[in-house]
Amino acid sequence: MEFNPNLLWNKENKIYIISYKKVENTKISSNKKNKKEIMKLVERIADLFNFHKAVRITGSLSIYTQIPNKSRLISDVDININELNFIHITKLITKKGYSLCRLAQRELKDGIRTCVFEEIKPSEFIIRKPSVRTVFLKKNIFKQNHKKSPLDIIDIFVNYIDKNNWECTYDHRINPIIPEEFEKEIILPKGNIRTVSLKYMAVVKSILLKNEDLFGIGNKLDREKNKYDLNVILKNIKNAEEIKEILKKRKTIK
Repeated sequence: MEFNPNLLWNKENKIYIISYKKVENTKISSNKKNKKEIMKLVERIADLFNFHKAVRITGSLSIYTQIPNKSRLISDVDININELNFIHITKLITKKGYSLCRLAQRELKDGIRTCVFEEIKPSEFIIRKPSVRTVFLKKNIFKQNHKKSPLDIIDIFVNYIDKNNWECTYDHRINPIIPEEFEKEIILPKGNIRTVSLKYMAVVKSILLKNEDLFGIGNKLDREKNKYDLNVILKNIKNAEEIKEILKKRKTIK
């Protein structure tokens, strides 16, 4: 990939270039070891963010913290942050060795994903509201003796409530998501951390599957995992038909 500096917000901003393998149809396994690793990861996230109430676990990790009899390998971490607390949370985690970055450029070739992340200020992020991948990037991952962790790159979704009282994020491709609702809490020995509900994730996974092309090649490679996750959720919520009603309703207000 040839780097294009014109894609940066500011050519003086620091950049990080990371390459990693993107595996299609990763083997989905469900075992006790995975469940233990999931809960260890949740505890590390809660501690990292000081159990802050404005932070919610989202993505696949949120699903398997709420379903006791199912799990799978989780290789990444997604965090949902309330818009009003975003700058405070960013200051908190930058003190712990992370940088706030936006995805400026990427390439997926021969199974290798190369990403150019641009370090940005949280105030810039709030003003511009970029509808691109935004992450907290751990600065020491480039050290030779660094041990790889799902917490190396934390994907961020900043949420707000729109005029129709639906929850949205700065990633406009997925808006609106769900009518405003209370968060769920995961009870941990040192304190609690919030997570989005299974209903929330059922809607998100349905959107990713139904609008596959809109989210790019990376989402296509995650098709089997998204199908598996959605099927697990629908089997573990009381009213699966409610998801269909939410999806119909969001179409009328989109």
